[in-house]
Amino acid sequence: MARKTKEISLDMRKHITELRKEGKSGREIGKILKLSFTTIGYIVKKVFSVENKPRPGRPSKLTSRAKRMIVRSATNKPMTSAQNIVNELLSLSLSSCNVSVSAQTVRNVLHSAGLKARILRKKSYTVQSR
Repeated sequence: MARKTKEISLDMRKHITELRKEGKSGREIGKILKLSFTTIGYIVKKVFSVENKPRPGRPSKLTSRAKRMIVRSATNKPMTSAQNIVNELLSLSLSSCNVSVSAQTVRNVLHSAGLKARILRKKSYTVQSR
């Protein structure tokens, strides 16, 4: 998997394409701008569009209000299950939260909010003698 790095700014990419049109090589541009020549090569390769492309990914099904409702219902009743929260959301007929979500989506929202499911440790019952 490739390393995630900061994107090169639009102005910098335009400057790179201008230097390339002037006839400078990738290594020369790299030395001038203090970037690696492979980065210059990638930018020159996609010279037809230097704008940032939209990132891939499915848009969120839940609004921020629905996410807050899920977190609030889980914190008010900590022993409730994800399926009960789904049923609770379906019973509320709010216009912004009127979406059908799975229990896994509820778990994902709770996990991203910092709420994690824990199972209590079983403690043995011991009788203390006096």
